[in-house]
Amino acid sequence: MDTVNRRRFIELTGAGDKARAAKTLSFDEIVKQGKSKPFDANSSILVIVTLYGGNDGLSTLIPFRDPNYFSLRPTLSFQEDEVIPLDEDLALNASMVGFKELWDDGTLGIVRGVGYPRTEHSHFSSMAIWQSANLSAVNSGWVGRWIDTQQHDEFLAINLGSILPPLLVGNKLSGSVLPMAQANTNLGSSKLAQQLQTVAQLIAADAPTRVWSVSLGGFDTHSDAKETQSKLLGQVSDAIADFMAKLKEIGRSKNVTILVYSEFGRRVRANETDGTDHGTSNPVFLIGERVQGGFHGENPSLDSKGRDDLSVTTDFRDIYGEVLEKILGTDSDRVINKTRRDLSLFK
Repeated sequence: MDTVNRRRFIELTGAGDKARAAKTLSFDEIVKQGKSKPFDANSSILVIVTLYGGNDGLSTLIPFRDPNYFSLRPTLSFQEDEVIPLDEDLALNASMVGFKELWDDGTLGIVRGVGYPRTEHSHFSSMAIWQSANLSAVNSGWVGRWIDTQQHDEFLAINLGSILPPLLVGNKLSGSVLPMAQANTNLGSSKLAQQLQTVAQLIAADAPTRVWSVSLGGFDTHSDAKETQSKLLGQVSDAIADFMAKLKEIGRSKNVTILVYSEFGRRVRANETDGTDHGTSNPVFLIGERVQGGFHGENPSLDSKGRDDLSVTTDFRDIYGEVLEKILGTDSDRVINKTRRDLSLFK
């Protein structure tokens, strides 16, 4: 989602006025705050990675031994020698070497079949639902409502970029923005890597921030999906693996948990232009030393009932609820209006 469309998205959610009023911080201001009010070493940090466009779950977590997968995607499927197996049935895209290392370390959790009832196939509508954690009223974000429960602090939650996403807009308070133009953009090989390495620098500087928001676009793969998807997933995997390595180096890996999500998955069947159209569920990734590594949730079937849209087997709000409780230390009922199903995502 480019800058113009992100602005339109914000306006459509009803969060435009609050987003425009967000505090703009500089890198130096955040470093200075870390010196005067350093991060509590016993606190936890949440890093949210938004993949704009609708990530194709079947090209990310691949059922490489399911004959239905190959028959439904004859031109887009990955063969066994083109994937990184995680078990006898599922594999990562071959570009996700960094994620395989995290998996082997036990710090990568993969929640399968994530979505919500009656999925919207509009980018704007579905992203608004994911960022608000509300299926109807989308004028505040779930992290924004968490900010509402805390003491006012403009350094508490920061988005890297010039536009505050609805995710960080509360009913009373909101997060702040750090434009990447003010940061060192020579830190990584992709935009996501640059954002995450900037976050790592600020964590090392004792920034008192509890939630960081970063993003990568380009996942709306209606054509030439196989090559495009693999390139993007490689960027995600490399950027996050390098970020976690940096956190270990500075002794902060125990504090940080990463949540990776997209607004929807893709249709099961390939389209006529070697791509995929807007779908429903897709995997959500959790990374960190507090994460219960391995698979969570039921994997959607590709049988006769799942040949157009993948079924939703896990409600994304249950993931958020557990993140709020276990990582941000907040009663999820204060933020999300839904009875939470325990997924045992964290140790």
